[in-house]
Amino acid sequence: MGAVTPLGMGKDEFWTNIKNGVCGIDKVTRFDAQEFTTQVAAEVKGFEVENYIEKKEAKRMDLFVQYAVAASKNGGRRFRT
Repeated sequence: MGAVTPLGMGKDEFWTNIKNGVCGIDKVTRFDAQEFTTQVAAEVKGFEVENYIEKKEAKRMDLFVQYAVAASKNGGRRFRT
C-alpha cells in the first residue's frame, strides 16, 4: 500500500501525520490563485517525479497518473537517490 497525499509521501508518513493532527491545507503554490476567492488547497508538496519515474516517461503522464504510479511503487516511498 502506498500514499501520495498532502499529508505525506508513503503510508507511514501519511499515517503519522494523521495521528499528529497535521493539516495538509495551505496556500496554493502550483498556480497564481490571487484572482480566486479561495487561495488555499490540499496540494501534494515536495513531490519529485524523478524519484519514481524516468523523466522522459513522466512527461507523457498527467500529474494524477504520476501520483498513482509513485504510490504503487515501493509503497509510495522514494527509491531513487
